Amino acid sequence: MQINPLNDKTITFELNLRNATTGVLEPVVAGTVTAIIATTDAPDATEAHATFVFTAVYIGGANGFAVGTWMVFIDGAVLTVAILAALASKLYLIARKTGDIRAVVELENVAARYAQVSS
Repeated sequence: MQINPLNDKTITFELNLRNATTGVLEPVVAGTVTAIIATTDAPDATEAHATFVFTAVYIGGANGFAVGTWMVFIDGAVLTVAILAALASKLYLIARKTGDIRAVVELENVAARYAQVSS
């Protein structure tokens, strides 16, 4: 999934946890989920820049999204040319629900976003 300087980005992902009693995989539908953009997917990764910290919103079960779906909105204003140019081409969105789950979405840091042109 690409991120580009100055372009807003919406990222959706599903979070599921295995029930320790039944063994059934259950969707995460409540709680606080935060996300960061990091330069590594290591368990101790921290945000690549102070502005790369986000709160996920639960959108599951509505508008065609599966139960357990969360969304992070990244305002293009924090994806500045200077910040992204200083980072690697491979970045990671790491979503966390403290004490329960950690999920990673691989991002591609691309300097330009090309438009679709029709004649």
